[in-house]
Amino acid sequence: MSRYGRHVGAKRTVNKSPLVLAAASLGITGVLLVQAHNVLATTPTLGAASQVDTSTKAETVQAKQTVTQYLAVRNAHNATVASRSRAISQARSELAAAQGELNKAVVSGSKVVHTADNYAGVRYVSGGTTPNGFDCSGYTKYVFNQLGIDLPRVASAQYNWATQVPASKARVGDLVFFHSAGGVYHVGIYAGNNSVWHAPYPGKSVEKKHIWTTNVTYGTVPKSALNATQAKKVAQARAALAKAKKMKVTPLTLTPTKKK
Repeated sequence: MSRYGRHVGAKRTVNKSPLVLAAASLGITGVLLVQAHNVLATTPTLGAASQVDTSTKAETVQAKQTVTQYLAVRNAHNATVASRSRAISQARSELAAAQGELNKAVVSGSKVVHTADNYAGVRYVSGGTTPNGFDCSGYTKYVFNQLGIDLPRVASAQYNWATQVPASKARVGDLVFFHSAGGVYHVGIYAGNNSVWHAPYPGKSVEKKHIWTTNVTYGTVPKSALNATQAKKVAQARAALAKAKKMKVTPLTLTPTKKK
């Protein structure tokens, strides 16, 4: 034994605080023990602990607000980016389709007739150009206009404008011109099987009728008019693409929050 009453080779006895002993008996990890000890060591008074707790809560609230703001800004940014991307993709697709049809456009006869029969029963009105009332050329002009094709106003002008085709090559959707000694006096839309959609005369309404005379000729929309219509669609598609590219995207930035 040494002079201090302990064996020289014996293990040293380390004085442990009640907190350490309790933590050891409960199996608390060393890291948590140190953290708890440090908190106790750096919190000498109840007032100081209250101040630390209040400051921590304030920082936590501010951090949560920052995260919430960031998520909102990020979601808005992603949404506008996706919207712009879809708009550009659609505009490019429409432009490609319009350019592909340029110089090879044709009139869809079925669409012409389908549009024409929408106005069955509309009364004849001299000089009429709307569904409130049609005359013969006002009716044909209105129907073709629904398909983006602009016809001249009167029957004789439509005859001079159209590309003439023989009766054997007449197709559904072509124009049918009725002739007399004085020239073209009536126009309608060929419906196939020797029938025509037309606005007859005062007291009658738009109807589909068997062609009652052989003194008729047929005409189709000229290529130049079709190309002009398609060129207009190309221009519209290009404008849509340019507009899509200029769409504003919500910036991915945060507004600094002021500390209270």
